[in-house]
Amino acid sequence: LEIHRNNGGDPYGIPWGLNRWVEYYDVMGVPTTWFDGRHLAEGNYDNDDQQYAWYHALYEQRRMVPTDVSVRLGGVELDPNSHTYRVTARVALDPDGTGKTVRVYILHALDHYPPNDIQYRFCVRPPAPTQSPWWVADVPLTPGQRVDVQRDFSFDSTSWAHQSNIAIVAWAQPPVSNGGNGQGAFWNSRLMTWPFTPLHDRGDLNCDGVVNFDDIDPFVLALSDPAGYQAAYPNCDIMNADCNGDGAV
Repeated sequence: LEIHRNNGGDPYGIPWGLNRWVEYYDVMGVPTTWFDGRHLAEGNYDNDDQQYAWYHALYEQRRMVPTDVSVRLGGVELDPNSHTYRVTARVALDPDGTGKTVRVYILHALDHYPPNDIQYRFCVRPPAPTQSPWWVADVPLTPGQRVDVQRDFSFDSTSWAHQSNIAIVAWAQPPVSNGGNGQGAFWNSRLMTWPFTPLHDRGDLNCDGVVNFDDIDPFVLALSDPAGYQAAYPNCDIMNADCNGDGAV
């Protein structure tokens, strides 16, 4: 994620960019990059190959670190006139995981923006949270538990003009307020690119939150009469019937 600070004449700055930039990670130089919220790369090389090698080495240090937290994302349209969507992040703790409180963030990013440099990727921009605190929620998790947190986004004309580049990013970190200096290592994150799809659970065909014998009849209906299934269960996603994950029912 690319976060622009809101000072120094940066036209792509966001209201909370400076606070995030300075306070949370004690940043002193530009550009500053954090990998997995843990490893710091401050400053830059003149040579792109050297820069990549530096970043790649830090990425590899975090890539195989295990986690007991998972994050999933889904989105549904609320108002086509205002381009408003409701995004749900489902944060779960493994049954054999360690109980913890996670701070859940959900942000909108526009890929290949600002448009004047091909190296810009996933720039955080409005609609970004403006309330205080700007994260979504602090969520206590017990082993085997999952919690859904939501945020509504109304995409502005700039994002909507580049609709295929719209993305939503969610992540779970320890609830460190500021001055973390790298103590906010990610437990997990998720990127959802356009177009959004609803969050669904395989096998839950009546959308009551559990998979059991009550899902058999609606599953048969989904197979034999997809239109009839959508009419009978308008708030369900028929792709819940894709039980082996091959993209087909």
